[in-house]
Amino acid sequence: MRGFPKKLLGAAGAVAIAAAPGAGQTLFMWPDTAVDVSKYTTVEECAAAIGRVHRIVTAQQLQATGAWRDTMPFDPAERMQPRPLQVTETARRCMQRFAAADTMPIEAYRFLVPLYLSAGWDDRARTLVDRRLAVTKPNDDAALLAVIDTIANLYSVVAEPPRHDLLWEILWEQAARVSDRVTRFKVLARLLRWTTDLPEADLLREQQTVLRVVALFDSLTVRERARFLEDASSPFPPHSNVDVLRERLHALLEAEYGKEVLLDSLRRSTAAFGRLKRMTWARATGLPPDSYREPIGMRAPALEGEIWLGCGTQCGTRPTLGRVALVVFVSHGDCVGAVTSPGDVASQGNCARALIPLRRLQEQFPQLEITIAARTRGFFGYLKEGITEQQEAELTRRWLDSFGLERAVLIMSSTPYWRLPAPDSRRIESSTANQDAYSFGGTWPVTDRLAFLIDQDGMIVRSLPMARENARELAELIEILLERERAGT
Repeated sequence: MRGFPKKLLGAAGAVAIAAAPGAGQTLFMWPDTAVDVSKYTTVEECAAAIGRVHRIVTAQQLQATGAWRDTMPFDPAERMQPRPLQVTETARRCMQRFAAADTMPIEAYRFLVPLYLSAGWDDRARTLVDRRLAVTKPNDDAALLAVIDTIANLYSVVAEPPRHDLLWEILWEQAARVSDRVTRFKVLARLLRWTTDLPEADLLREQQTVLRVVALFDSLTVRERARFLEDASSPFPPHSNVDVLRERLHALLEAEYGKEVLLDSLRRSTAAFGRLKRMTWARATGLPPDSYREPIGMRAPALEGEIWLGCGTQCGTRPTLGRVALVVFVSHGDCVGAVTSPGDVASQGNCARALIPLRRLQEQFPQLEITIAARTRGFFGYLKEGITEQQEAELTRRWLDSFGLERAVLIMSSTPYWRLPAPDSRRIESSTANQDAYSFGGTWPVTDRLAFLIDQDGMIVRSLPMARENARELAELIEILLERERAGT
């Protein structure tokens, strides 16, 4: 049997396709996959839905900008931006069945408070917090402080964006209700930790907190101060309370004296800068000025090392007298890796977080002398067996160059170590001579990525972790030191 002519068959097929477009579209139409989050029945499902929407919207915003965000300068105000409207609406729709804050189980407040804040339900979040504080046993200071720590974490760390304004109100009220003066000081000390993140419009709140903390500490008896300082439950782990107050001192100075007063003292001299810090430290803590540990005004020790790379035949004493210098302790063994994304928790401790801001300072201040104080680790990446100290130093040099730090001088010190007996055989390291020298008798432990800013007279001006959130402060101080250098010339 013969088939249809090809021309006729083709025409018939064309008519058939043209005649029934609707049928074809209906047959191949994608099913409706929209999710109705209002039908979710658990808090965990709502938390997951809010997180999904937040990640999707954030990814869309990043794609729209076309910027590689993890190498951009850190902007503290960026984290304070409100959540996208899509995230807030998702939270409100999903949380409707859990919206009765006055009847929800109190033990669920740790999960519900951040979700309420995401939905814009600040009053309901406060209702849950007040209910939780109300059931704390009277005179149980440890329990009260534990609850306050949890609340502070919910409002300042878990919540996006952080709600330091609401946290300030809660802790300010709680401090007024505590009868024991030492416990009240601990509550205020926790409050002091978060006031630096208040918007500039809330500077008055910060000043109120600072003055109240200073006044209360000045009024404590010797026994009460000893009880506070010796208490193992530090409000700012992992450091002691004294160390935390020292870290907070910079904000205290800005709140009490104004930032320009602090910077003006450095314009005069590093000694004046150190005296102002120690004076405020003594007033804030009631401790002797000499108990302030940061080695401001102390002479920076000369660095030692078996291998010097990056200085050619001009290797002299580092830091160099007559130049503004930055000494940064970096160990490749603690932080080799790649930065993935700004929100990647695994990459937060990566050395890129220190080396990228350091490269920016190098570019901003060509006159700045930068020295990397490194130590041998017996390996580099996956290279372990048979690697020499020279090879390790050269690989470290190439690693630093990959971050654009070609102008920095690398000083590699041989790390003293011993090994556990076989079959363990692990390498147990001791501190290097440079680490010991810059710890100033153990009063200022040197950790990796710790930076020392040194003036042209060889005196230490500031010591703090090399990180993008500290780069702005370092840049201000470096500019002043360079102004002093030019004025002296």
